[in-house]
Formats: sequence, structure tokens, C-alpha cells
Amino acid sequence: MPCLAELNLEKNKLRDGGTRVLAPALLHCTSLTTLVLRRNDIGHGGAAALGKMLGSGCVQPLEVRTSPGTRSQNLTRTCPAPCPLPPLSSRFPEFVRPTDPEFDYRVARAKEGVQGTPHTICNLDLAWNSITAEGSVALMDGLLRQTVVTTLDLSFNAVCRRAETAVATMLAFNSTITHLDLSHNGLDGAFLESLSSGLNRNTSIRGLHMKGAFACQACLWYTPPPPPPPPLAR
Repeated sequence: MPCLAELNLEKNKLRDGGTRVLAPALLHCTSLTTLVLRRNDIGHGGAAALGKMLGSGCVQPLEVRTSPGTRSQNLTRTCPAPCPLPPLSSRFPEFVRPTDPEFDYRVARAKEGVQGTPHTICNLDLAWNSITAEGSVALMDGLLRQTVVTTLDLSFNAVCRRAETAVATMLAFNSTITHLDLSHNGLDGAFLESLSSGLNRNTSIRGLHMKGAFACQACLWYTPPPPPPPPLAR
């Protein structure tokens, strides 16, 4: 279906089995820009299948580094689409703040294998789908590898603290998502702290919806003022 631009499958009881079948087929919809899968109970398996689809590509430039400060070696491998990229060598390492000396190295490691993908989906609606922390990690893995999605709705799922590193890392490295909805996901203060670290690095987010996050959201935007200058000596 090369001309299909919008696909709405809301309330179709796809669950994880149907989503596993659907995900690879989406790569053949070369004009698809909007995908609505809300209220399908896709769960962890369905989220993992969508993550693979989002991270599928033809050309895989790999940047190999063994330790901070060493020279990198650029490799290029080609595989037929839709062949998923290999797992990130470091997956989602413990998140470090942008001011940490390790940050640039972690960015390079996390972006190993990242490449633009053949899918064309800009708007992805996955609300009300019972996506847990495990499914969220798999989904963030795919989002980290692509540069197409601009609007992502994950409201009314079960994204919780166990996925905080994956979500924060994706936000720190992604430069295309402009609107993200995490409303009603049972987030806590620790999750918001990690999220804040990711947002501090992000340059594309314009709208962040977190209604019903069950935590104080002021910490996302509050930056302590600098200390007052010392008084001038007389």
C-alpha cells in the first residue's frame, strides 16, 4: 500500500500477536505518516515488535570505541531491509549528566549502529496499550535508532521507574520528537529526575504532557539560581 498515509486501528484487540504480524508490514507502507494503535493491549511483545520496526534499516554505520579518549573506527555494513539493526553494544548504560566527563563517550557508545530508517511514521499513538517497563525499553531502543517520529503518545500505559534510564537516554540523543505524552503512567520523583537530565540535553521537545504523573512536575523546569557574587572589597 504505497499510497496509504494514515492508519487508524484503534480498539481492534490486536494484542501482542497481531502487532508482531503488523509491524514488519508497516515498512512496506512507504507513505504512512500517522499510525494509531491505541486501546489494543499490545503489551510488552507488541512494543518490542514496534521497536524493531522503528529501528530497522539498510545501512548500518558502526562507531566502535573501546574506552574514553581512544580513536574511533568507522565501519559500514549493508543488509537487506527490513533487517533490524543489531542491539546497542551498551544498551542503555547508567545515565550520566551532560556535565559529566563521560557523557560524550556514552553518547558515542549509545549511538553505535544508529541510522535513519526506511519507515515514514511521524505520528505514533500507543495510548492505552498496557506497555510496561520492559516494553518501554524495547520501544525506546527503536526510537533511539530512527530520525522520523515527531509525535509520540504513550499515555495510560505502565511506563514506570524501571524504564527511567531508557526514556531519559532516548530523549537525550533524539533530535526529532517534538511532542511526547507520558500522562497517567504512574511516574515517581526518581523517574522525573532522570527525565529532567534527558530533557536538559534535548533540543527538539516542544510539548511534554504529563497529566496524572503522581509526582511533582516542577522539578523538570526549575533551575537553582546562581549564588550571589561576593561583596566588593573596600
